[in-house]
Amino acid sequence: MTPENAAIMERMLQHDLYMSPLKFAMWAYEWGKGDLKQFKGPRKWQRDIMLDIEKYLTESLFHQSMTGELPDFYRHAIASGRGPGKSALIGMLTHWFKSTRVGGSTWVAANGEPQLRTKTFPEIAKWFSRGINREFFEINATSIQPTKWFKDFIESPDGLAKSTRYYYVSGQLWSAENPDSFAGAHNFDGEFAVFDECAGIPSPIWTVQEGVFTENIVDRFWLVFSNPRNTSGAFFECFHKNRDQWRTTQIDSRTVEGVSKTTYDNIIAQFGPDSNEAKVEVYGQFPSLGDNQFIGTTLVDNALARKRYNDKTASVVIGVDVARFGSDKTVIWVRKGNDRMAVTKHAGLDNMQVAGKVIEAIRLHKPDLTIVDEGGLGAGVVDRLIEQGYNVRGVNFGSKSENVIWGNKRTEMWGEMREWLRTASLGSDGGNAVQDNKTLKNDLCGPEYRMTSSGATILESKEVMKKRGIASPDEADALAITFAYPAPAGGSILKVGYFQTWPTTRSMPLFDYVVQSIDPAYTEATMGNNVAFQAWGVFTHSGKRGAMLLDAWSEPLTFPELRQRLVDEWHTVYGKTDKLKGKKPDVILMNMGATSLSQVQDLRQANLPVLPFTPGSADPFNRAHQASPVLETECLWLRESFKEPGQLVPWARGFKGEIENFPHAIHDNHVDAFTQAVIHLRDAGWFELAYADADEPEGDADYSKKTGNPYAC
Repeated sequence: MTPENAAIMERMLQHDLYMSPLKFAMWAYEWGKGDLKQFKGPRKWQRDIMLDIEKYLTESLFHQSMTGELPDFYRHAIASGRGPGKSALIGMLTHWFKSTRVGGSTWVAANGEPQLRTKTFPEIAKWFSRGINREFFEINATSIQPTKWFKDFIESPDGLAKSTRYYYVSGQLWSAENPDSFAGAHNFDGEFAVFDECAGIPSPIWTVQEGVFTENIVDRFWLVFSNPRNTSGAFFECFHKNRDQWRTTQIDSRTVEGVSKTTYDNIIAQFGPDSNEAKVEVYGQFPSLGDNQFIGTTLVDNALARKRYNDKTASVVIGVDVARFGSDKTVIWVRKGNDRMAVTKHAGLDNMQVAGKVIEAIRLHKPDLTIVDEGGLGAGVVDRLIEQGYNVRGVNFGSKSENVIWGNKRTEMWGEMREWLRTASLGSDGGNAVQDNKTLKNDLCGPEYRMTSSGATILESKEVMKKRGIASPDEADALAITFAYPAPAGGSILKVGYFQTWPTTRSMPLFDYVVQSIDPAYTEATMGNNVAFQAWGVFTHSGKRGAMLLDAWSEPLTFPELRQRLVDEWHTVYGKTDKLKGKKPDVILMNMGATSLSQVQDLRQANLPVLPFTPGSADPFNRAHQASPVLETECLWLRESFKEPGQLVPWARGFKGEIENFPHAIHDNHVDAFTQAVIHLRDAGWFELAYADADEPEGDADYSKKTGNPYAC
């Protein structure tokens, strides 16, 4: 061995090059010279994959050091349009593995012998010949082995003392009739497999190759490359049914540096931007699944590229698609108007755990509306959330649509979602943007539709999609669920995020005034509803006037039962402690829109100071708008539970849930009791709100003259 080769080998076998194919490539080739004169290093997409391999090695070795076990081996599927440099990356990675894993085996297969002999293997050989260690290897038509001097050194006791029996790069031919003949030997020194133009390699060959990677070693790599020409087969399934097992990359050739974009522009101009030719040859996308594709790729691409709106007044809606089968995931989608806020995915959770994740999302994002798929296992999640005091709405995918053009509720939701995508922004929610967007796009573009005998459009089911090899579109279904019911424009009227929590670590305050607010249910319009009761105590905290919810309940009571209940409630002393004597109620508000004057008079005869609250022409929406400015001053408080720290007292949860879901909740009794209490306290001067200074009008406008109503007759 010459001194030069000895120095090269010493550097070649150092740990940093073992870990990083990018560092190896920058060391091994003379970038900027000779036939690499136009290049300063690998192209960006090639570097990204090299860095991903480095990340896999780093994380896997750390995981092994902590647990004693290794995660699954590295497998990566790369789909691209024409000419981005797939073969060059194959050559560089094969050279890196062969140089840094002495004794390791490399297998290279292609879609046929001509491709292997005339394109794939010559490109690999080119990079070995360019390498700084070119004298270490002997290159043949479809194999690369160590030269005699290098082989002798490896096997020598004074050298590396390793076997070279399986130390090769081998071009593998395959036979669909005899797939077992393709199998390579197991090798603890490392295993590296490459499939080029693999869309043409039959699935049985893939199965045989996967069976080789059984050694519990970190150096197991399987990379597959192809133009995405087919909508079936093993390569297609890497991006769909089996996408959880594979890293996937799709390369739009127009984004690759150093290529002629004119070629791609001509393809698009000739066949059209939405054509299958443009998708396969330019965008690196699979062709449309058929003429019945429900959502087109261009619609999704535009939404992914669109800037976020960041509309602070938009509604926040949570959609939950509950997993039905073992390979499915529960997905929680948070949408704010036209923006994606957050998406979380969970596998292997039972109903209680799913409910817990939904509660976390509700607390974090404070939605105006939360909707859960209640079909199958989802019904248990809805029941649990209601049991915990959260007002959620369930939706059944198979239920009837209110619009005759849709065959079921699921198709209706997807139709609403498709329309939304025309102006929506699917910008990153802060996670793994590239992978997340890829999965979302596949989910949105995956389902096909058909027409029923009555002319209605119906989306294919998840089960039918799986039979076609398409993954369950869990993420797109979760997004579609956010369109099951309309959310109030601009967000809920009463935003529960403005409620403050009074912690158990803080002593109860001294109350200056206590009002009991009742929304009965004794008119023809309200008969059958619950009676809602609330008690609010006014106090001062940190120099600011506020009110605390002291009690709340909602029960079906006859008037005689209510009469006795109010007598008992009237004698309650609120906020009594060892140091404070507490405060008895000052007044009882009674909603006259849900009771009669004779009933108020009856209560007064029981010595109850009932003050009628007459809504007049103000409907619940109007009263909610009147109460909203008080709530938004963050002066209204709800109490923390002693038994469940971090949560509200149980009776406050039901109250808050009804307020949160107004006007979409089944009942709004608590909303009426709340708004009349707030309006009463506001009008009595207990709250200070900001008002415009009336004696300083802006500009030169003259408001001294009264104007008439221009619409008056």
